[in-house]
Amino acid sequence: MNTHTLLEPASLKAGAKKKTRITLRNEEKILDAAQAVIAEFGFHGATIDLIAERAGISKPNLHYYFPTKVDLQIAALRRTLDVWVDSLAKLDPEGDPAVQLSRYIAEKIEMARQNPVASRVFANEILRGAPLLNGYLRTELRALVAQKAKVIQSWIAQGKLAPIEPTYLVFLIWAATQHYADFAPQVRAVLGVKSLTPKVFQEVDAFLCNVVLRGVLPRVVNRKKSPAALFRTSASLPSAKGRRFAPRPDGPFAASLGDSSASPTPSEEASYRSSPEIGKTSVAPKAAGSRALKSNRRTAPNASRKRI
Repeated sequence: MNTHTLLEPASLKAGAKKKTRITLRNEEKILDAAQAVIAEFGFHGATIDLIAERAGISKPNLHYYFPTKVDLQIAALRRTLDVWVDSLAKLDPEGDPAVQLSRYIAEKIEMARQNPVASRVFANEILRGAPLLNGYLRTELRALVAQKAKVIQSWIAQGKLAPIEPTYLVFLIWAATQHYADFAPQVRAVLGVKSLTPKVFQEVDAFLCNVVLRGVLPRVVNRKKSPAALFRTSASLPSAKGRRFAPRPDGPFAASLGDSSASPTPSEEASYRSSPEIGKTSVAPKAAGSRALKSNRRTAPNASRKRI
């Protein structure tokens, strides 16, 4: 989907000349500076003077490429949306849901890793009420999400996904992936690291894919399996690039999550065996019931004699 319809700066209107390589390079340099300054100071604090200084060009030269501050803000936002929208648009109704959703999560995580500043610019616009994006959000983005919600709904109708609300699933993926860009200082502080390395993002990718897929793929319970086998089966769902989430022993998630492929502890198996649902099909209750019946038969004559 083309985001230019409602986000069209004056410099891109009909009749604009074809841009030269130098023009494109300078615009990229200005947009890099604009995104960095907006992410740091917000839209109101990001003045043209600061952006020109960060880009290393004069203010008049900046205005040559972007006549107004609004033109520059729109171009910075459009730069992010073009990438985000293309990724969502690739959800294929003919594809396998687990593969399609894993791919989308992986791409969103990679965007958060490669260009966190762009995500923060978008977040700044949303937090101030989306004055530049409001029309686009209510029309083009809403239409795209509705279209992809139908794709997810078709997977549900075919029994490939559990019954869920498709739009809320999209919201969940947005929130879970963009968090690592928008709240990077908080993530670093809590993990106790100086930077979010590619290794951390790989772990986040695998973790989110497993959590999301376990929540949306249909559940198949085989009561003939032992409790231990049922526990292990829950860790075998597909994830991005075929990985299973198994954090390294010294990784930031190891202490709290552990190895998802590990066997259950004795207390976990005891809890499973004592659950009401399992009790209905277990052998122990039948044996207990049989003993109780025999006991009643033995005591029945005595009881009848007492009544006489």
